[in-house]
Amino acid sequence: MNLLADLLSFLYPGTCPACGTQLRQGEEVLCGNCMAELPYTGYESHRDNPVARNLCARVPLEAAWALLDFHPKGSVQTLLHNLKYNHMPQVGRFLGRCMAQKCMERCGLEGIDYAVPVPLHPAKLKKRGYNQALCLIEGMQEIVPVKSLPDLLLKREMTQSQTKKDRVARWQNVRDGFALNREVAARIAGGPLHILLVDDVITTGATLESCCRELLKIPGAKVSVAAVATPA
Repeated sequence: MNLLADLLSFLYPGTCPACGTQLRQGEEVLCGNCMAELPYTGYESHRDNPVARNLCARVPLEAAWALLDFHPKGSVQTLLHNLKYNHMPQVGRFLGRCMAQKCMERCGLEGIDYAVPVPLHPAKLKKRGYNQALCLIEGMQEIVPVKSLPDLLLKREMTQSQTKKDRVARWQNVRDGFALNREVAARIAGGPLHILLVDDVITTGATLESCCRELLKIPGAKVSVAAVATPA
């Protein structure tokens, strides 16, 4: 099996989704150079970090952090673009593993009962073929035994892209866009419950704020947030 894998890798070498160079033997998703240059924030080990200050001022959270700094036209932007628009779910699983590894090194995930992805509208999910936030959770599950609840949150309506909107416009765009799946919520309610909400990018935090407000409607629930990237 290893010989076959090595032969296929030789005949059909993959390329690094961050820089486009050919991967060498032993390089799984990213090339060694891009792995070494990933701009880690270190926020997972500091409760009072910029992401937490942004979100916790608006909604009561246990913790919030992002793995990487996002620089325009940088490698992280390229990775996330390939994950979302070029059908590379393996990038999401790789980044999810990185998130879990950092947590295990610094703060752990022992207190998390369920990981929940920010949902996509069914039409967008059908077009893309997968939810990139769920890919992140699948990668995390390769490192830590965290359960996922992909259907706990629902996307009510198709919203416009957030990319070019200011803070107020972003909030208006998503404030009523999410809802609890009451049937799923009823199954897990009834006691202390720690939910980890997972997304790819945190900018103003409008989407995450809206999702957190829905999750906190579950009796006994407390919520933390983790994302791949946030603007530096």
